[in-house]
Amino acid sequence: MMKLDRINQDLLNIIQQDFPLVERPFKKIGKKLKLSEEEVIERLKELKSKEYIRFIGAIINTASLGFNNLLVAFEIDPEEIDKAAEIINSHPGVSHNYKRNDKYNLWFTIATPKNIDIKKTIEILRNLSKAKRYLLLPALKIYKIGVILDVSEKRRKRVLKERVVPLMKKNISVEISPIEKKIIEEIQNSIPLTKEPFRYFSSKLNLSSAEFLEIINNLIKKGIIRRFGAILSHRKLGYVHNIMAVWEVPEQKVDECGKKISSFKAVTHCYKRPIYPDWPYSLYSMIHCRSKDECNLIVNMILKETGIKNYKLLLSEKEYKKKRLKYFSEEFYKWEKKYQ
Repeated sequence: MMKLDRINQDLLNIIQQDFPLVERPFKKIGKKLKLSEEEVIERLKELKSKEYIRFIGAIINTASLGFNNLLVAFEIDPEEIDKAAEIINSHPGVSHNYKRNDKYNLWFTIATPKNIDIKKTIEILRNLSKAKRYLLLPALKIYKIGVILDVSEKRRKRVLKERVVPLMKKNISVEISPIEKKIIEEIQNSIPLTKEPFRYFSSKLNLSSAEFLEIINNLIKKGIIRRFGAILSHRKLGYVHNIMAVWEVPEQKVDECGKKISSFKAVTHCYKRPIYPDWPYSLYSMIHCRSKDECNLIVNMILKETGIKNYKLLLSEKEYKKKRLKYFSEEFYKWEKKYQ
Protein backbone atom coordinates (compact mmCIF):
# COMPACT_ATOMS: atom_id res chain seq x y z
CA MET A 1 0.00 0.00 0.00
CA MET A 2 1.26 3.47 -0.89
CA LYS A 3 2.34 5.53 2.13
CA LEU A 4 0.38 8.75 2.53
CA ASP A 5 2.80 11.42 3.65
CA ARG A 6 1.57 14.66 5.20
CA ILE A 7 1.46 16.41 1.81
CA ASN A 8 -0.68 13.67 0.26
CA GLN A 9 -2.99 13.76 3.29
CA ASP A 10 -3.43 17.52 2.91
CA LEU A 11 -3.84 17.17 -0.86
CA LEU A 12 -6.65 14.62 -0.48
CA ASN A 13 -8.40 16.83 2.07
CA ILE A 14 -8.23 19.86 -0.25
CA ILE A 15 -9.56 18.13 -3.37
CA GLN A 16 -12.60 16.80 -1.49
CA GLN A 17 -13.92 20.14 -0.24
CA ASP A 18 -11.90 23.04 -1.61
CA PHE A 19 -11.29 22.13 -5.24
CA PRO A 20 -10.58 25.43 -7.06
CA LEU A 21 -12.91 26.15 -9.96
CA VAL A 22 -10.32 28.06 -11.96
CA GLU A 23 -8.65 27.41 -15.30
CA ARG A 24 -5.51 25.98 -13.66
CA PRO A 25 -6.74 24.43 -10.40
CA PHE A 26 -3.65 22.35 -9.71
CA LYS A 27 -1.45 25.44 -9.82
CA LYS A 28 -3.64 27.05 -7.14
CA ILE A 29 -3.57 23.87 -5.02
CA GLY A 30 0.22 23.82 -5.42
CA LYS A 31 0.52 27.30 -3.95
CA LYS A 32 -1.35 26.14 -0.83
CA LEU A 33 0.95 23.16 -0.41
CA LYS A 34 4.16 24.87 -1.61
CA LEU A 35 4.40 22.47 -4.55
CA SER A 36 4.78 23.01 -8.26
CA GLU A 37 1.76 22.48 -10.51
CA GLU A 38 3.53 19.50 -12.08
CA GLU A 39 4.15 17.85 -8.71
CA VAL A 40 0.50 18.22 -7.68
CA ILE A 41 -0.59 16.54 -10.93
CA GLU A 42 1.95 13.73 -10.56
CA ARG A 43 0.89 13.08 -6.97
CA LEU A 44 -2.78 12.97 -7.99
CA LYS A 45 -2.01 10.60 -10.87
CA GLU A 46 -0.24 8.25 -8.48
CA LEU A 47 -3.05 8.47 -5.89
CA LYS A 48 -5.60 7.72 -8.59
CA SER A 49 -3.56 4.82 -10.03
CA LYS A 50 -3.40 3.34 -6.50
CA GLU A 51 -7.22 3.79 -6.27
CA TYR A 52 -7.19 6.23 -3.37
CA ILE A 53 -9.14 8.59 -5.63
CA ARG A 54 -12.26 7.22 -7.31
CA PHE A 55 -13.45 10.39 -9.04
CA ILE A 56 -12.81 14.13 -9.30
CA GLY A 57 -15.69 16.16 -10.65
CA ALA A 58 -19.27 17.24 -10.07
CA ILE A 59 -21.47 15.48 -7.53
CA ILE A 60 -24.98 16.00 -8.87
CA ASN A 61 -28.14 16.55 -6.82
CA THR A 62 -30.33 13.91 -8.48
CA ALA A 63 -33.64 15.41 -7.32
CA SER A 64 -32.77 18.81 -8.80
CA LEU A 65 -32.89 17.26 -12.28
CA GLY A 66 -36.39 15.93 -11.63
CA PHE A 67 -35.27 12.34 -11.12
CA ASN A 68 -37.19 10.06 -8.78
CA ASN A 69 -34.81 8.64 -6.19
CA LEU A 70 -35.41 5.85 -3.66
CA LEU A 71 -33.68 3.64 -1.17
CA VAL A 72 -35.29 0.20 -1.42
CA ALA A 73 -35.00 -2.86 0.81
CA PHE A 74 -36.01 -6.30 -0.50
CA GLU A 75 -36.52 -9.46 1.50
CA ILE A 76 -35.00 -12.25 -0.61
CA ASP A 77 -34.54 -15.95 0.12
CA PRO A 78 -30.87 -16.16 1.16
CA GLU A 79 -30.07 -18.83 -1.41
CA GLU A 80 -31.50 -16.60 -4.17
CA ILE A 81 -29.85 -13.33 -3.16
CA ASP A 82 -26.92 -13.39 -5.62
CA LYS A 83 -29.28 -14.03 -8.52
CA ALA A 84 -31.66 -11.31 -7.30
CA ALA A 85 -28.80 -8.83 -7.00
CA GLU A 86 -27.76 -9.53 -10.59
CA ILE A 87 -31.30 -8.78 -11.78
CA ILE A 88 -31.45 -5.54 -9.80
CA ASN A 89 -28.01 -4.47 -11.00
CA SER A 90 -29.25 -4.68 -14.60
CA HIS A 91 -31.27 -1.52 -14.08
CA PRO A 92 -29.28 1.58 -15.20
CA GLY A 93 -30.65 3.65 -12.32
CA VAL A 94 -29.30 1.36 -9.60
CA SER A 95 -26.11 2.97 -8.30
CA HIS A 96 -25.56 1.06 -5.02
CA ASN A 97 -26.60 -2.46 -4.06
CA TYR A 98 -25.62 -4.33 -0.88
CA LYS A 99 -26.40 -7.48 1.03
CA ARG A 100 -27.10 -6.57 4.68
CA ASN A 101 -27.59 -8.57 7.87
CA ASP A 102 -31.37 -8.39 8.26
CA LYS A 103 -34.55 -10.10 7.02
CA TYR A 104 -34.62 -7.20 4.56
CA ASN A 105 -31.33 -8.38 3.19
CA LEU A 106 -30.91 -6.62 -0.16
CA TRP A 107 -30.65 -2.82 -0.08
CA PHE A 108 -30.25 -0.67 -3.17
CA THR A 109 -30.63 2.91 -4.36
CA ILE A 110 -32.44 3.53 -7.62
CA ALA A 111 -33.24 6.63 -9.67
CA THR A 112 -35.41 7.10 -12.75
CA PRO A 113 -36.30 10.09 -14.94
CA LYS A 114 -39.47 11.89 -13.84
CA ASN A 115 -41.54 10.51 -16.74
CA ILE A 116 -40.95 6.91 -15.59
CA ASP A 117 -43.13 5.58 -12.75
CA ILE A 118 -40.52 4.40 -10.27
CA LYS A 119 -43.05 2.40 -8.24
CA LYS A 120 -43.93 0.33 -11.31
CA THR A 121 -40.20 -0.18 -11.89
CA ILE A 122 -39.85 -1.50 -8.32
CA GLU A 123 -42.76 -3.88 -8.89
CA ILE A 124 -41.05 -5.22 -12.00
CA LEU A 125 -37.83 -5.74 -10.04
CA ARG A 126 -39.75 -7.36 -7.22
CA ASN A 127 -41.36 -9.89 -9.57
CA LEU A 128 -38.13 -10.62 -11.42
CA SER A 129 -36.14 -11.10 -8.22
CA LYS A 130 -38.94 -12.96 -6.37
CA ALA A 131 -38.73 -10.64 -3.37
CA LYS A 132 -41.12 -11.64 -0.57
CA ARG A 133 -41.76 -8.05 0.49
CA TYR A 134 -40.09 -4.68 0.28
CA LEU A 135 -39.74 -1.22 1.80
CA LEU A 136 -39.87 1.97 -0.28
CA LEU A 137 -37.78 4.56 1.52
CA PRO A 138 -37.66 8.00 -0.11
CA ALA A 139 -35.76 10.73 1.70
CA LEU A 140 -38.42 12.84 3.41
CA LYS A 141 -35.80 15.16 4.85
CA ILE A 142 -32.02 15.40 4.46
CA TYR A 143 -29.96 16.41 7.48
CA LYS A 144 -26.54 15.59 6.07
CA ILE A 145 -25.13 14.19 2.85
CA GLY A 146 -21.59 13.81 1.57
CA VAL A 147 -18.71 11.45 2.17
CA ILE A 148 -15.93 13.82 3.24
CA LEU A 149 -13.16 11.76 4.80
CA ASP A 150 -10.62 13.49 7.02
CA VAL A 151 -7.38 11.95 5.81
CA SER A 152 -5.18 13.78 8.32
CA GLU A 153 -4.08 11.35 11.02
CA LYS A 154 -3.88 13.93 13.81
CA ARG A 155 -7.22 15.62 13.09
CA ARG A 156 -9.08 12.35 12.70
CA LYS A 157 -7.93 11.15 16.12
CA ARG A 158 -8.81 14.42 17.84
CA VAL A 159 -12.13 15.53 16.33
CA LEU A 160 -15.30 13.45 16.66
CA LYS A 161 -17.91 16.12 15.99
CA GLU A 162 -18.47 18.85 13.44
CA ARG A 163 -18.46 22.42 14.68
CA VAL A 164 -21.21 23.38 12.26
CA VAL A 165 -23.37 21.11 10.13
CA PRO A 166 -24.71 23.08 7.12
CA LEU A 167 -28.48 23.17 6.79
CA MET A 168 -29.63 21.07 3.85
CA LYS A 169 -31.85 22.77 1.29
CA LYS A 170 -35.10 21.11 0.27
CA ASN A 171 -34.74 19.01 -2.88
CA ILE A 172 -36.57 20.71 -5.72
CA SER A 173 -36.53 20.20 -9.47
CA VAL A 174 -34.79 23.03 -11.35
CA GLU A 175 -35.20 24.00 -15.01
CA ILE A 176 -32.00 23.71 -17.04
CA SER A 177 -31.02 25.17 -20.39
CA PRO A 178 -29.80 23.08 -23.35
CA ILE A 179 -26.18 24.10 -22.75
CA GLU A 180 -26.49 23.28 -19.04
CA LYS A 181 -27.80 19.84 -19.95
CA LYS A 182 -24.83 19.26 -22.28
CA ILE A 183 -22.42 20.34 -19.54
CA ILE A 184 -24.06 18.01 -16.99
CA GLU A 185 -23.66 15.15 -19.47
CA GLU A 186 -19.96 15.96 -19.80
CA ILE A 187 -19.12 16.49 -16.11
CA GLN A 188 -20.49 13.11 -15.13
CA ASN A 189 -16.98 12.00 -16.11
CA SER A 190 -13.89 12.58 -13.98
CA ILE A 191 -11.79 15.56 -14.99
CA PRO A 192 -8.45 14.80 -16.67
CA LEU A 193 -5.31 15.38 -14.61
CA THR A 194 -3.82 18.06 -16.86
CA LYS A 195 -2.84 21.68 -16.32
CA GLU A 196 -6.11 22.96 -17.80
CA PRO A 197 -8.59 20.13 -17.09
CA PHE A 198 -11.73 22.12 -17.87
CA ARG A 199 -10.56 22.86 -21.40
CA TYR A 200 -11.10 19.18 -22.22
CA PHE A 201 -14.84 19.65 -21.65
CA SER A 202 -15.25 23.26 -22.79
CA SER A 203 -13.60 22.68 -26.18
CA LYS A 204 -16.10 19.90 -26.94
CA LEU A 205 -18.90 22.42 -26.41
CA ASN A 206 -17.24 25.35 -28.23
CA LEU A 207 -16.89 27.28 -24.97
CA SER A 208 -13.90 28.94 -23.38
CA SER A 209 -12.74 27.55 -20.03
CA ALA A 210 -13.96 30.78 -18.38
CA GLU A 211 -17.45 30.39 -19.92
CA PHE A 212 -17.56 26.74 -18.91
CA LEU A 213 -16.59 27.53 -15.31
CA GLU A 214 -19.16 30.33 -15.10
CA ILE A 215 -21.90 27.84 -15.98
CA ILE A 216 -20.50 25.34 -13.46
CA ASN A 217 -20.70 27.99 -10.74
CA ASN A 218 -24.29 28.79 -11.73
CA LEU A 219 -25.17 25.09 -11.51
CA ILE A 220 -23.75 25.08 -7.98
CA LYS A 221 -25.82 28.16 -7.06
CA LYS A 222 -28.95 26.48 -8.46
CA GLY A 223 -28.28 23.42 -6.30
CA ILE A 224 -27.86 21.12 -9.30
CA ILE A 225 -24.22 20.45 -8.45
CA ARG A 226 -24.09 19.53 -4.78
CA ARG A 227 -20.33 19.99 -4.65
CA PHE A 228 -17.36 19.85 -6.99
CA GLY A 229 -14.49 17.75 -5.73
CA ALA A 230 -13.10 14.29 -5.18
CA ILE A 231 -14.70 11.06 -4.06
CA LEU A 232 -12.14 8.89 -2.28
CA SER A 233 -12.01 5.16 -1.64
CA HIS A 234 -12.88 4.91 2.05
CA ARG A 235 -11.55 1.34 2.30
CA LYS A 236 -8.16 2.27 0.83
CA LEU A 237 -7.94 4.99 3.48
CA GLY A 238 -8.64 2.53 6.28
CA TYR A 239 -12.35 3.23 6.77
CA VAL A 240 -13.20 -0.47 6.66
CA HIS A 241 -16.04 -0.63 9.20
CA ASN A 242 -19.07 1.00 7.62
CA ILE A 243 -22.64 0.58 8.76
CA MET A 244 -26.11 1.82 8.05
CA ALA A 245 -27.66 2.70 11.42
CA VAL A 246 -31.45 3.00 11.56
CA TRP A 247 -33.07 4.69 14.55
CA GLU A 248 -36.62 4.60 15.94
CA VAL A 249 -37.47 8.17 16.94
CA PRO A 250 -40.82 9.75 17.91
CA GLU A 251 -42.04 12.13 15.20
CA GLN A 252 -41.75 15.17 17.48
CA LYS A 253 -38.03 14.42 18.09
CA VAL A 254 -36.95 13.50 14.56
CA ASP A 255 -35.50 16.93 13.68
CA GLU A 256 -33.70 17.26 17.01
CA CYS A 257 -32.18 13.77 16.76
CA GLY A 258 -31.37 14.16 13.06
CA LYS A 259 -29.29 17.25 13.79
CA LYS A 260 -27.51 15.61 16.72
CA ILE A 261 -26.65 12.48 14.73
CA SER A 262 -25.42 14.61 11.82
CA SER A 263 -22.99 16.47 14.08
CA PHE A 264 -20.68 13.45 14.26
CA LYS A 265 -17.90 13.52 11.65
CA ALA A 266 -18.13 9.75 11.16
CA VAL A 267 -21.74 10.19 10.03
CA THR A 268 -21.63 10.97 6.31
CA HIS A 269 -25.36 10.75 5.54
CA CYS A 270 -28.46 11.29 7.66
CA TYR A 271 -32.06 11.15 6.37
CA LYS A 272 -35.62 11.00 7.59
CA ARG A 273 -37.51 8.20 5.81
CA PRO A 274 -41.05 6.74 6.14
CA ILE A 275 -41.90 4.08 8.73
CA TYR A 276 -43.87 0.84 8.27
CA PRO A 277 -45.80 -1.43 10.69
CA ASP A 278 -42.91 -3.91 10.81
CA TRP A 279 -40.21 -1.25 10.36
CA PRO A 280 -40.47 1.67 12.84
CA TYR A 281 -37.16 3.36 12.00
CA SER A 282 -37.48 6.95 10.79
CA LEU A 283 -33.85 8.11 10.85
CA TYR A 284 -31.10 6.57 8.71
CA SER A 285 -27.41 7.33 8.99
CA MET A 286 -24.27 6.02 7.32
CA ILE A 287 -21.31 5.73 9.66
CA HIS A 288 -17.76 5.30 8.32
CA CYS A 289 -15.10 4.19 10.81
CA ARG A 290 -11.66 2.61 10.84
CA SER A 291 -12.57 -0.06 13.38
CA LYS A 292 -15.48 -1.76 15.09
CA ASP A 293 -14.45 -0.19 18.41
CA GLU A 294 -14.50 3.29 16.89
CA CYS A 295 -17.93 2.64 15.43
CA ASN A 296 -19.25 1.36 18.75
CA LEU A 297 -17.93 4.52 20.40
CA ILE A 298 -19.83 6.72 17.93
CA VAL A 299 -23.05 4.69 18.30
CA ASN A 300 -22.86 4.86 22.09
CA MET A 301 -22.27 8.62 22.01
CA ILE A 302 -25.28 9.03 19.70
CA LEU A 303 -27.45 6.98 22.05
CA LYS A 304 -26.31 9.04 25.03
CA GLU A 305 -26.96 12.38 23.30
CA THR A 306 -30.33 11.48 21.76
CA GLY A 307 -31.86 9.08 24.28
CA ILE A 308 -32.82 6.71 21.44
CA LYS A 309 -33.70 3.22 22.73
CA ASN A 310 -34.46 1.15 19.62
CA TYR A 311 -32.09 0.94 16.67
CA LYS A 312 -30.42 -1.47 14.27
CA LEU A 313 -26.90 -1.60 12.86
CA LEU A 314 -27.06 -2.96 9.33
CA LEU A 315 -23.69 -4.23 8.15
CA SER A 316 -22.72 -4.57 4.50
CA GLU A 317 -21.99 -8.26 4.03
CA LYS A 318 -21.46 -8.02 0.29
CA GLU A 319 -21.19 -5.18 -2.22
CA TYR A 320 -22.98 -5.99 -5.46
CA LYS A 321 -22.82 -2.61 -7.17
CA LYS A 322 -21.28 0.81 -6.62
CA LYS A 323 -21.42 2.98 -9.70
CA ARG A 324 -22.09 6.61 -10.51
CA LEU A 325 -25.45 7.35 -12.09
CA LYS A 326 -25.48 8.41 -15.76
CA TYR A 327 -28.11 11.11 -16.28
CA PHE A 328 -30.11 11.58 -19.50
CA SER A 329 -29.23 8.08 -20.68
CA GLU A 330 -31.44 6.21 -23.15
CA GLU A 331 -30.69 3.04 -21.17
CA PHE A 332 -33.51 3.91 -18.73
CA TYR A 333 -36.09 3.73 -21.51
CA LYS A 334 -34.56 0.64 -23.10
CA TRP A 335 -34.82 -1.20 -19.78
CA GLU A 336 -38.44 -0.16 -19.24
CA LYS A 337 -39.40 -1.15 -22.79
CA LYS A 338 -37.81 -4.57 -22.32
CA TYR A 339 -40.07 -5.38 -19.36
CA GLN A 340 -43.34 -3.71 -20.39
